[in-house]
Amino acid sequence: MKKIQIKQRRRLILLLIVILIIAIVLFLTFRKKDYTVTYNVGDFEITESYHKDLNYYSFILTKGETNLFSTVNNQHFTAKKIVNQITGYQEEDETCYILSSNKVRFEPLCTKNEEQISYHLTSDNMKEKLERTTEEQENTILTTYNNINIYNYAYYDYYIWNYRGFYHINENIEENITLFDQDIYNPSLIVQVEDILLIPDYNADYYFDKIYLLDMNTGKTSTWNLDTSIYFDSAILGVYQKEVYLVDKHEKIEWKLNIEKNIQERVGTENSGGIIYENGWTNVSMNRLIYQNNKFTGLNILDYQITDQGLYAIYENYQKKIKENAPTSIVAQKINDIFYLINDNLYYFSESNGEMLIMNYFEWNFNSQNVIFIS
Repeated sequence: MKKIQIKQRRRLILLLIVILIIAIVLFLTFRKKDYTVTYNVGDFEITESYHKDLNYYSFILTKGETNLFSTVNNQHFTAKKIVNQITGYQEEDETCYILSSNKVRFEPLCTKNEEQISYHLTSDNMKEKLERTTEEQENTILTTYNNINIYNYAYYDYYIWNYRGFYHINENIEENITLFDQDIYNPSLIVQVEDILLIPDYNADYYFDKIYLLDMNTGKTSTWNLDTSIYFDSAILGVYQKEVYLVDKHEKIEWKLNIEKNIQERVGTENSGGIIYENGWTNVSMNRLIYQNNKFTGLNILDYQITDQGLYAIYENYQKKIKENAPTSIVAQKINDIFYLINDNLYYFSESNGEMLIMNYFEWNFNSQNVIFIS
């Protein structure tokens, strides 16, 4: 009897070892990891990369003098060499390509006069060839709230500064959240960390030692009392991994604010200098933080830039025009979707949907900086 039990135990141990080995092999095979592979499809050389940190693919296509890029977000495949066919279309000075794949639906990649452009900027004839024809948006007002004309929601929440707090607007909510008893015309230190807004106590004079935390999902606020006061003569540098970096120009101190742990940490002084994120952390002088317009870079898949020629999406050394006319300002970026103002109109753009008018508010003609937050 004992020999039978010993054999059964050995078999069980052996089975567990085999299962463990299989689990390890599967984990090593299918786990997410960075890679870059170069291959050819037709006349194109494709450099395909997966970026684990931000969970996206990038594709750089090269054919002679033609260079195109595309990115695909929030997906991961075990297979590589995702593009298996490229079909080209020509219409006068426009050229477009459809990338075929068993894994991904790509939006068309287009050029005009050797410049990469969004396919939404191509002619109607080209759109018909691409089978991407869209109806012209009618821009019908859905509703009006406190002089804000609302045309679309695009499934987002909007927090609009009204000088004493926010109008909170989505498909189901229209509410006024009042925080202050006096008008604040330049709320430059409000910063968004995912779905939380950090709002200094603008009821104070010269400096603040309290921050309001507004949950953008619920519209509810809480209070964070700082260990050390911060002067309003400060500037937001950026947000990295849910932590806010700002420089107090009056005291010549760089602070890091961790809202999850309610920790205020000094990370820069006049003597030691400070730090800034520019595709990686860089040590800089305090004078640079105080006297230059410093902003974190390299934290998004795409960057956006306004020029005299229009609005561009930028990936590394490549760029794509997505709008012919220059917007007034960029309001927010949600992965590869972007919100921007043109005078007093708020627009939304995505490569899959094109441009959409969201709202119109006359006040934006006079105040367009740091007054709209989107979650």
